[in-house]
Amino acid sequence: ISLSVEPLELHALLDDAIDLNAGYAETLSVDLVKGQFDKDIVIQADEKRMQQVMSNLLSNAAKFSKPGSKVIVSSEIFEDFARILVIDEGIGLSEDHRHKVFDQFSQVDSSDQRAVN
Repeated sequence: ISLSVEPLELHALLDDAIDLNAGYAETLSVDLVKGQFDKDIVIQADEKRMQQVMSNLLSNAAKFSKPGSKVIVSSEIFEDFARILVIDEGIGLSEDHRHKVFDQFSQVDSSDQRAVN
């Protein structure tokens, strides 16, 4: 993978991510909400890849949330790092499956028992 790393204002990146994914969330009757953003956070990242990550996070958060709920996107400084928070009101992951979150092409449960809107 070729990366194009450059300085990015995190609040602008997150604003764009919310705008780009709001339509999908709307089809599920879920609101994407801007939480608290630290406007001074600048990260070194590939904007296209970051938008892919944010799109995956926001679409999954919306997909596994109940209609009428909201997904809140925020940012903060944590020690020497920028932290992006995506908080939803969905069903969540069990402790047993959290280690699989970053596995490539992994889905924890595809059965009909797992509720998806």
